[in-house]
Amino acid sequence: MEKISKKRLLIAMGLAISVVMAVACSASGSGDSGGGSAVEPRGLQPFSGSGVADRHILGLFSHDVANEMKAKIPASQRPYIRNVRILGDWNKIEGGGKGKFTWKWMDAQVNAALSLGMNSVLMTLSGGVPKWAQDPGVTKPGYGPPKNMSDWRDLCHAVAKRYKGVVKFYQIWQEPGWDVDAPPAQEGVIYFGGLCEYQYLGVLRAGYNGIKAADPGAYVISGGMLQGLTRSAGDFSTYDTLLAGGNQDVSMKVESNRDIVAERPMYFNYHGWCTGGTDEVGVSEPGTTWYLAEGATHPGFDEWICIQN
Repeated sequence: MEKISKKRLLIAMGLAISVVMAVACSASGSGDSGGGSAVEPRGLQPFSGSGVADRHILGLFSHDVANEMKAKIPASQRPYIRNVRILGDWNKIEGGGKGKFTWKWMDAQVNAALSLGMNSVLMTLSGGVPKWAQDPGVTKPGYGPPKNMSDWRDLCHAVAKRYKGVVKFYQIWQEPGWDVDAPPAQEGVIYFGGLCEYQYLGVLRAGYNGIKAADPGAYVISGGMLQGLTRSAGDFSTYDTLLAGGNQDVSMKVESNRDIVAERPMYFNYHGWCTGGTDEVGVSEPGTTWYLAEGATHPGFDEWICIQN
């Protein structure tokens, strides 16, 4: 990761999402075990355009807005930078234990961004994963996903609660597509310690729910799931799988206006671990409502639903 970070001190980015116009209320904070001042909101300049489709973000990303970006960009150039993305490192915020938040670092980053006169702040919430939250079963525990997804949801909720009205955009994880089997992993570069196509949606869902519970007006976007930089077909495989509905556990409800018998047979070969497996859900007695659980769209699973009247 360090190898890439030095090349990406400031990266131009474009995101076709809505932009919040102003920051006018203070962020409330609680449980700051490391001290640090609260965020100081400032009135920001609005973009023109009345609808979501009229607004775009074009800004810069820095790993350290306070000590790098702000220090290196002359005051005369700052008016041209209207948006900034900052990195919210879970380990820096809650590294001391569950619920033991230290806000000093993040407050400094957010305040530095606001002091540059930004129109909006996008925060990417990502690893490192604190040791207490790591899942030893994943390939790179320090890069997630965590053992208990509720811990991640609680972290995202606490961040959104503190910066409500100041940070309006959140991104869930830094480039989860660079997972343990993506091409960059061959050079030791991993940003997501599991398999993106199997585990990232759980991280995205938990983060979204945590943020929205604290700040319903916030915008939440996914991390980049591209698996490489060559733009070859293989780099987009994660998008193809997830957007097509693959690698998901599913259930279904079947209703009828007359008595029927429903059954869901499933045949599977799970990654060579279980070959020729079968599973059937349903009973022979007729009814009008059927709940068929434990389905899957993972590769190697072949599902059917059989209905008899």
